[in-house]
Parts: sequence; C-alpha cells; structure tokens
Amino acid sequence: MDQFQGILFGGLLTVLGGALGAVLLGRIDNAREERRRASAHRAAVRAVLYELSQNLVVALHPTFTGSGSTAAYDSLAVQLYSDLPDEVAAHVSEAYAMIHATGLTARSMTYAKPGILEGQEALREYSTKTLKLRFMPPESAEDTERKRL
Repeated sequence: MDQFQGILFGGLLTVLGGALGAVLLGRIDNAREERRRASAHRAAVRAVLYELSQNLVVALHPTFTGSGSTAAYDSLAVQLYSDLPDEVAAHVSEAYAMIHATGLTARSMTYAKPGILEGQEALREYSTKTLKLRFMPPESAEDTERKRL
C-alpha cells in the first residue's frame, strides 16, 4: 500500500505542477501581449499626432502647396483607438472626419482647421500627460500662429 500511495502522490504532484506551469505560462504570455499592445498604441498615438500636426500646418497656411494626409490614421486606427479615452477619441475622429469630408488640398483643409486643432490638442495632452511620451511634441497651434506673426 505504501508503494501505491507514493505513486499516487507522485502523479498528483505531476498534475499539479503541470497545471501551475500552464497558469504561469499563460500569465507570462498575457503580460507580454499587454506590453506589445501598449507599445503599438503609443507608437500609433505618436504617428497620428505628427500627422495631425502636419495637417494643421497645411490648414493654417492656405498658400502652402502641400496636401493633407490620412495615411498614418488610416493604417493605425485600431492601435490608436484601442486605449484612447472616449473624449480624446471623439476629438481625433472628428478631426479626421473633417479632413475626409473636405479633402486633402491646402485650400479645403482650411475648413477642417477647427477639427484638426481640437484633435491635435486633445491627442497632444493625452500623449504627454497620460502616456508620458518622452519626445518633443509637435508645436501647438498657438506656437505655429506666434511664429507666423
């Protein structure tokens, strides 16, 4: 009977070790995925903030011959909105809705200026205060306007 109890105890430890190992590996994998998702979100915020800033330059300077862009936003929307607070997401989506509605030319971008400005400011504040991104954020509209004068 002692030998049977030893085998039973060994089998129980094997099953328990396998279960604990599976739980531990699951937690490690979840933590790795969360870090990857957070990193992708941060990169999307940074890219879209730069794109909004470029679009704001186009909107503020109607004589500028460039055009607006939605490439970063269009390709990174899922990563961008994954963790974006609703209020910030509303401003960013309104900015890009205005850009899509008015077109991407310098002349039409002037109509999108208010939405772009709100989206840029909301995303800029979120990126620096919440995400604590360590980069020189693009100029605010006030900085751009001050330089123009």
